[in-house]
Amino acid sequence: MLSALAAAVFVWPGSEGPAGIASRTLAQVEDRFRTEQGYRAWVSPEASAEEPAFVWDMAVLLSALAAGAHVGDPKAFEALRHADRAMDAYWSKDARGEGYAVLPGQSDPDRYYDDNAWIALAYLDAHRALPQEGFLAKALRAHAFAMAGESDALGGGVFWRERERTSKNACSNAPVALAALGLFAETGDPAHLAAADRLIAFTKRLQDEDGLVMDHLTLSGRVDGTKWTYNSALLLRALVHRYRLRHDPADLAEAKRIGVASRTKWLTASGAIQDEASFAHHMADAWLDLHALDPAGGWEALAVRATIEADRLGRMPDGLCGLRWDRAEVRGGRRLLLYQGSLLRAAYRAIGVFGGEPPKTD
Repeated sequence: MLSALAAAVFVWPGSEGPAGIASRTLAQVEDRFRTEQGYRAWVSPEASAEEPAFVWDMAVLLSALAAGAHVGDPKAFEALRHADRAMDAYWSKDARGEGYAVLPGQSDPDRYYDDNAWIALAYLDAHRALPQEGFLAKALRAHAFAMAGESDALGGGVFWRERERTSKNACSNAPVALAALGLFAETGDPAHLAAADRLIAFTKRLQDEDGLVMDHLTLSGRVDGTKWTYNSALLLRALVHRYRLRHDPADLAEAKRIGVASRTKWLTASGAIQDEASFAHHMADAWLDLHALDPAGGWEALAVRATIEADRLGRMPDGLCGLRWDRAEVRGGRRLLLYQGSLLRAAYRAIGVFGGEPPKTD
């Protein structure tokens, strides 16, 4: 049960509020997805997956449970430890190096640099909630693999996938930059700050005129102009966190510009985010981060409203979360663990925003 303080933080007319959403969603995850070894990939009204969840899904779940631990939910503490134990099976070593693979126990591991960035961010959040649990070391090793994807090709930036170095994506650069900022805050190692600066600069090369971030750059130099919420959200978050270090007004101004553009593009009249669950919770995260620096901007209310709308609009008839945050939809009848983790993360973060000031730097 959530603490009385946490449960009372947000109450929205006609809704049980984020605390109720978090409690209900975690109960569904533990009941429908949890296995002895970890968590299953999906469930449907007719069946449950035998195969384990992809590591991306696990990273989102880890980040959600870390947020739950931060606000003091004992059920989130226990689930976090279970998920953490399950993550050990995804760690892989071979002649190319070591990092988290897409599935546990792969003999020829398939590893993505962005997956490892999400894991680093999740373990950073877990470390902030439970600093004695060894999560910082896991964040560092996941981040080290992600940084191994950086190269001089295309003028810098991190590739997306280890075995197919054919594109440099926003989703493999902005999250790595944000993780580097978090690791600098925890360790004081200036190499992390320098890496963040390089990767923020690369991600800005993918910004469109409206400030929103396009998807990726191929080795031929072609830009894929697709815009997903998470790419803009992660650049916004990185700028907010770097502003907290350097207090450069340009970073805050750019973060606000991205925030306004994202609100214009993706928010419906009712306050729902028009995007897939895989990506939408990152925008709620970003707005909550921006709220800490711009409390008059209304960002916190946007994040809370979007979370409540996702709960209202995005659940399937069986009560599980579907593909999107603005309507009930799934592919092939499958309710992925990823979709549940997305709303769970947003609900817990709406209860309590991660705090703490990082070290100062010149």
